[in-house]
Amino acid sequence: MHILRLPNQTTKMKYLISRSLNTTPFDIGNAGVTFIPKELSSGTFQTFDCAGSEFFVEQPTEELNNVYESEVARLKTVVGDIATKFEPIGSTAIKGMPGTAVVDVGILVPAETLPVTEELWEKLATIGYEKGMTKSENEQWVYGGDAPKSSLGRINARLLTDPNQLADYCAFRDYCNTHSEAFEAYKNVKLEKAAITARGEAGYGGYKGGKGGVASEILRRAKEWKESN
Repeated sequence: MHILRLPNQTTKMKYLISRSLNTTPFDIGNAGVTFIPKELSSGTFQTFDCAGSEFFVEQPTEELNNVYESEVARLKTVVGDIATKFEPIGSTAIKGMPGTAVVDVGILVPAETLPVTEELWEKLATIGYEKGMTKSENEQWVYGGDAPKSSLGRINARLLTDPNQLADYCAFRDYCNTHSEAFEAYKNVKLEKAAITARGEAGYGGYKGGKGGVASEILRRAKEWKESN
């Protein structure tokens, strides 16, 4: 792979991948374009360790879809009677998007479901799920799946009581799946921040938080797009 490294006007370094990959800088945020050093890449799908999480440079789309289908079927045995909608969300729901291997699913539930009762936690535990992050009073994350943590086969089920929050997640997904400039901008900032994290220059929070500005701008555009369609 031929790499050119050029300083931009803000003295930050941008990495330009060879023209054969059809990559160019984008106008959303300051993502620029980036690359993953070959020494960080390994395996069939070019994965590398991103602060303990398995990061896929090439998305294993079929495998992720299989995880989604099997785990949603399992979750339905516990929350199927209260959930009104299941949606694939996050990077794993954007076809071809590099990222960590944990599948995200949004599950719309009645307001009274949160906070989760001890009884529901016990039921979730019987299918191998455990309490994750409480993102807000309207969003509880639940972790599960038939694989080691932070690897392919894991799932982050997001119990949501606000339909607008789920709509935002879906708008972001759909916009990236249908607008190449958004897809490329998000892909590049993810690769850039993941490479920095993999080199030990930042923790996992640097990868997650580093995407924020680009993701926020894409979401803004996605919501406008949804409202006009």
